[in-house]
Amino acid sequence: MPTKNTAVKQGHGAMARGALLLGMLSTGALLLAGCGAQAALSQTPQADPRLLQDALKDSATGHVSLGEIYGQVHDFDRAVAICPYMDTDDVDLALGFAWDGTDALPLDNEARGALLLARDTKVAAIMLAERSALDFCSTDDAAGAGILPETELGFRPSPGAAGETSWSAIRP
Repeated sequence: MPTKNTAVKQGHGAMARGALLLGMLSTGALLLAGCGAQAALSQTPQADPRLLQDALKDSATGHVSLGEIYGQVHDFDRAVAICPYMDTDDVDLALGFAWDGTDALPLDNEARGALLLARDTKVAAIMLAERSALDFCSTDDAAGAGILPETELGFRPSPGAAGETSWSAIRP
């Protein structure tokens, strides 16, 4: 017959196993959430940054609109500039809705930026770009700024850029 101490030890063992199982389930849930964000990001159509770079090369003024370049391929009513170190809540706020792919954006990578093309409560396409090639974060108020498809954007070659391979957004 188990003694009182044996029963207490068995009870603590069961609690420890339960806590361990709960911890494992929580970790698994967090990993699945991260996988969900990666899946949402990878399933979102890509907007090719080279199309914008080519349009800039062909532009006599360095001014273009995103609708001219991406409107035939992606159905969007606004674009949102995503800059390094933005908080994920600020990304969702700028989009106007919570997006499953927000957690997978390269927000901790200073060398990369993104442009999210959105319509209603959906990200229609994402453009990930090296900021050394195409920088939407070069203006002070760029992070999270909404850009209409017809808005004329100005770009200039970045200081120290090799030819027209690096462009920084400016306010026209």
